[in-house]
Amino acid sequence: MAEAPDGYRERLRTLVVDDEKLARVGLGAMLAADPELIVEECASGPEAIRLLRDMPIDLVFLDVQMPKVSGFDVIAAVGSDHMPVVVFTTAYSEYAIQAFEACALDYLLKPIREPRLAQAVARAKKAVGLRRLGPVSQRVISLMARQPALQPTAAASACGTGPHADEPSSLRRVLLRSGARSYYLDVEDIDWIESDAYYARLWTGVRFHLVRQSLRQLEVRLDRRLFVRVHRTAIVNVTQVREIRSLGLARYAVVLHDGRQVALSRERRRMLHVALAARR
Repeated sequence: MAEAPDGYRERLRTLVVDDEKLARVGLGAMLAADPELIVEECASGPEAIRLLRDMPIDLVFLDVQMPKVSGFDVIAAVGSDHMPVVVFTTAYSEYAIQAFEACALDYLLKPIREPRLAQAVARAKKAVGLRRLGPVSQRVISLMARQPALQPTAAASACGTGPHADEPSSLRRVLLRSGARSYYLDVEDIDWIESDAYYARLWTGVRFHLVRQSLRQLEVRLDRRLFVRVHRTAIVNVTQVREIRSLGLARYAVVLHDGRQVALSRERRRMLHVALAARR
């Protein structure tokens, strides 16, 4: 029987699809260093379609732009319901929304950096683990649905750890609902959080999850060493910050590792610099 997502041991059958040999071989080599992955490669969309139909694949790293048959064409041909967990790879950021609409788990910009790849693989392992649980996962999810939507860190509460021992414990997981489905999201997997009226969008790669919480409500529960309010409309995970960019006319942006830019207010720059310096 498959174990829980964080503890399974069965190796993931992984397919790398890219028409550029150098990119394909390089990504395959990085993935093959993980002992929990079995990596295969293919160089075209038609070949990918055949393999995905004929072989039991758990995870596919799929190039967006390929001659004649693109990564999106591959998904259309196989069918999104029959696809494994998908991570798109591309040198172009403009396909991010389309990738989200195609239900990709993540979206990696070339050249792919090892830390960002490791994050995508970690997310993929959790997603594959949940798929392998099958009916058992529904029982787990049902139990999750009975828990409070915001889960504190029990260890921090018991041991008095965190920024100040007398503050509320930092948020560790968020319980999310999509129709009849309920599931947990680890806060460390959140790249950034965006205000959306009475809701907040929790961004993980190109996907977002809506919660009925204000940014202020989330901000006071998040670990301030990890999450920083950078604008009245945004909070970022400092581990995802690649650079702080000046846009001119006293305007600034936080550039994340996936290339996404998040507005940064001038008065909050110092707080972000302090948080980044503390993690060096």
